[in-house]
Amino acid sequence: MSKILVNLGSGEEIKFQIYCRNIKCRAAQSKKVARKVGANELQYLLNAIIYGPQQLCDAVGLYLTKCGVYLQDPLHCDGDYKYSNPHIISRSEGTAMTSSLMNLKAKSDVEVIRTKDLFAELSEDDHLLLTEAPDAINTPLYIHQKRALTFMTRREEGWQYNDSMEDFWVKEVDETGQMTRYTNMITEISQNAPPPACPGGLLADQMGLGKSLTVISLIASNTCKTREPITFTSEGYLKRLKSTMVVVPYSLLEVWNTQLKRHLKPNTLTWMKFHGNTKKRTLDLARHDIVITTFETLVSEQSRHLNPEYQNDTLFSFSWHRIVLDEAHIIRNRTTSMARAACAIHATNRWAITGTPIQNCVTDFASLLQFLQLYPFSIPRVFDEHIARPWLKSGGDRDISSMKKLVNCISLSRTKSIIDLPKREDLIHHLDFSAEEHEFYNTVKEGVLRKLNEAVGSTPVRPGQYLNALQWLNELRLLCNHGLAHAKINVNKPLSITPQDIQNWNKSTANRAFETIVCHDEAICSMCGNSITDGGGGGSSSEFPKPILSKCLILTCGSCVKHSIGGELAHRCPHDSFCKSIEVSWASENEGQARIERVLPSIQPERVSTKLKTLLKSLQTCYLGEKSVVFSYWTTTLDIIESLLRQSDISYTRIDGKHSGERREEAIEKFQTDEKVQVILVSITCGGAGLDLTAASVAYLLEPQWNPMLEEQALCRIHRLGQAKEVKTIRYRIRGSFEEV
Repeated sequence: MSKILVNLGSGEEIKFQIYCRNIKCRAAQSKKVARKVGANELQYLLNAIIYGPQQLCDAVGLYLTKCGVYLQDPLHCDGDYKYSNPHIISRSEGTAMTSSLMNLKAKSDVEVIRTKDLFAELSEDDHLLLTEAPDAINTPLYIHQKRALTFMTRREEGWQYNDSMEDFWVKEVDETGQMTRYTNMITEISQNAPPPACPGGLLADQMGLGKSLTVISLIASNTCKTREPITFTSEGYLKRLKSTMVVVPYSLLEVWNTQLKRHLKPNTLTWMKFHGNTKKRTLDLARHDIVITTFETLVSEQSRHLNPEYQNDTLFSFSWHRIVLDEAHIIRNRTTSMARAACAIHATNRWAITGTPIQNCVTDFASLLQFLQLYPFSIPRVFDEHIARPWLKSGGDRDISSMKKLVNCISLSRTKSIIDLPKREDLIHHLDFSAEEHEFYNTVKEGVLRKLNEAVGSTPVRPGQYLNALQWLNELRLLCNHGLAHAKINVNKPLSITPQDIQNWNKSTANRAFETIVCHDEAICSMCGNSITDGGGGGSSSEFPKPILSKCLILTCGSCVKHSIGGELAHRCPHDSFCKSIEVSWASENEGQARIERVLPSIQPERVSTKLKTLLKSLQTCYLGEKSVVFSYWTTTLDIIESLLRQSDISYTRIDGKHSGERREEAIEKFQTDEKVQVILVSITCGGAGLDLTAASVAYLLEPQWNPMLEEQALCRIHRLGQAKEVKTIRYRIRGSFEEV
């Protein structure tokens, strides 16, 4: 144990609180056994509480898991801190504090935790046989993918009623042989009628394990075999399609197109994209084995389907052979329009694909079960009674047996430990401002503190004060990246929003407010609850109009704007007379032309920031053939780096949210295959999921993100299946700055 603690404490980020307690007397030794001289009659317990930044939580948890050590609730913390345990699922909806643990009742001070996280526990998949890839697949499968193919093929056969690990229904016949009863092994409730087959399930392998190839292999191996052209549903008769519908985030539309080209042999399966201006008549759907569409398109099609004129000409007009949701955690809120649309599609087989099935609390899982139509747990009342409530009980009363049985039956989840990936070393480089930068930073910080004090001291907080506080926090973040150059470069600075600005709410003020809200991960639609991200109703897709922001900061996404009843927006504004609302976007009105004519900032050498100087030096001194990815939230920061790379004659490419899907794929392909390209600059909001950047062996994260999950998703683009080199990740932090808060 001492060696484990030493390894954890080797960096500056991890601190310990260690104390020793007497717990009980040693049991009396047998008289036949000689007692060692000086042997103590007391037993002592050594407690170690680990403190560190949130972004290291998963890494610490993974290291301890490999060492066979599992964290439990801490006792006697020397302060009240935010609490996160990577070895358990959060019990509550909000942020847990260590003070809340004082109410937990346990029979002893220490409870040895013998199980891992419920989903990670499924990494033991030795009971699954290996299924080889079908002939249509051009890419060899790894062992874990072959086992996943076995699991998914079995699940598409429905329940087997054999009390196996993948089944929670059993079939029993009475003594007379006349009556058959079906018993649910979780609820222990029996019924006469056979339960719905529920073919499909959840593939929850960790990011970077090749889930897309596994799904493509399933599509190729288990094609539609029924000859019945029509099927009867709750909505009447529907035409049956042989096709699999793959629903993806907008940013992954071209990624899936590339994956299919890479993994399928020519002249085997056919596919089409059904999105935006590329939509074709629904008559074309039946000719393809795979139809790729987006969550936003699904919402749009459901709205069209409600119109009698189009009821026979939408994605909802058919019964599909299979529906697959990629990044399925997007529908974790069952009340959103995307979740409702996904659940409403008729399909024989239903699959949810995500590396993070539970992000915040156990109820995230409920929405996925509703999509999977997994009777009876797709019914919220049943899930709450038999799954959620037992889990949410505190201390020794907590019962996770039902949850574990359910998870084992319908999902498969493995971590990267099941494959022999090269080593990944995560580093944090702490940098110091120069004297001039430090003085500049302190001057700006004083202004930020004044704004925060004004906002906190005002009752109620006015929208303008709230936005000013957020904008000035962004100013500190940008200053850490840009240093002295931040005072000179053309960047959207946090101009103060005055009460007059709010009163005279115009496009300029609304856009500044929207950019600030997006930057702080607070761009949530007031109507559907969806997060407004790249392509997600944010106006970057031709599928939807731009979002609407009212002067009281009520935000409505483009999807809800388009599908509002009668074309009139159902305002959530709480005021008697609706506040003025304006169409907003974080992209310029003529982004395509602006990108062509974009002039990169020219920074004098003496004004290049400490952080960017350090980055540039690292890129200039890397060994021959080493490729690097540079992640940043700020496109302005990427502009400066691009300028520095040009001056240093370093070959690079770039992707950000302003690029089309085709342009992103071109840039990625160039980085992956062209030996001359050394660096790729990536906006972390569009490079955090679904991309393959395994040509790189070094990743730089220029600034900490409000959402730490973004950072890990970005790093998994490099440290993933197909990576042949050891990986090094570097996070930059400026000492004594907002980045260390």
